[in-house]
Amino acid sequence: MATLTYAEIQEAAEEDPDIRTFYTLVLRLVACCDVHAKDKNQYNEYPDKRVIAHAGIRQHHWFGQLIKYRTGKRRIRPSIHYTFQFINRPGESIHILSADHRHLISVHLLHKPYNGATFTEDVKEFFAPLDIAVRNEDNRPLAVYLHPLCPAGYLAQRDQRPGGT
Repeated sequence: MATLTYAEIQEAAEEDPDIRTFYTLVLRLVACCDVHAKDKNQYNEYPDKRVIAHAGIRQHHWFGQLIKYRTGKRRIRPSIHYTFQFINRPGESIHILSADHRHLISVHLLHKPYNGATFTEDVKEFFAPLDIAVRNEDNRPLAVYLHPLCPAGYLAQRDQRPGGT
């Protein structure tokens, strides 16, 4: 199946129940990953239709990249790698999918060179002085990422706390 195109998988799903099951599962997964997923409202099973991000990845890329990811045969696009990393380990990842955005955040907000291996920890450490409350620790990376998007003056608030930079 790794060599099939999206159109071929779609066509095969009409005839083969096993491929149809795979196809439907991938559509459900993608519908939870990307705000513009094909048929998101049909396949996203969350009542509020929440998604991980505005990934901007075309449907056929999701299929091909997922197959590559699962078979471990080839490198996948960073944005899809970060999506799957977030799904598999939400407390150890952050849903900033673009490598370019990660780099910009690291340089301009965290004031340090970008390091993909430590990025999530760098973001958590930067916002640690705010002591953001979360009910589930797996949500901490999401909470620290969303915090600056809410109230203006978050850096001033952070800097006024003991240990702020």
